[in-house]
Amino acid sequence: MLDAAVLAMAERAERSCAGGVDAVSALDAREAIQRMLGEARVRRGVGGGPFVWETVMFKRILIAIDETKLAERVVDVAASLATELAADVAIVHVIDESRAYILDLAVLDEVLISNLRSDGVAALDSAYRRMPADLSVQRKLVQGDPSEMIITTAENWQADLIVLGNDSRGRLAHFLLGSTADSVIRRAPCPVVTVRGGGKAADDQPTAHAVAGV
Repeated sequence: MLDAAVLAMAERAERSCAGGVDAVSALDAREAIQRMLGEARVRRGVGGGPFVWETVMFKRILIAIDETKLAERVVDVAASLATELAADVAIVHVIDESRAYILDLAVLDEVLISNLRSDGVAALDSAYRRMPADLSVQRKLVQGDPSEMIITTAENWQADLIVLGNDSRGRLAHFLLGSTADSVIRRAPCPVVTVRGGGKAADDQPTAHAVAGV
């Protein structure tokens, strides 16, 4: 008989097809995923019948990076998971158009966009160099809203898992603005691992949660 908490999580996952974990290392990420999914995904049986176990296979891992130092940690966590799972990897960097938007003219500053594109290429190249040579790795440079483009890329590439950094803004800013990680977790088509940059030991413990999609 399956534990009631697992069944409740399965109900939420079935409605949303999304989940997330928060991790600070490859080991934490692996253990958090195991706790969240129990090495299996619970799905409703055919015709609404009893729940059944379905083996979880993470074979396509999408890594979302920016230009911060945290990106290195994100890549290292994802690389370790990909190596252990023999998964294909795609690294995506989003050119955030809001950073080049000229409010008074309601247009994008093409010079800033060009600079952001160059920064994005450099970030992707740096991340690529950190990946083990035996992994299959793609690089993707896209433009738009970060959370929207990460989700769209995950859908188009049919990712099984997304790995990205968690914002380190203060509580007030987080409450008012949310974060890219929050938005991705709420709406992602697959489980999500968020990686933090470190801090107090109590805050660094990975947590697992299933979330409702929008």
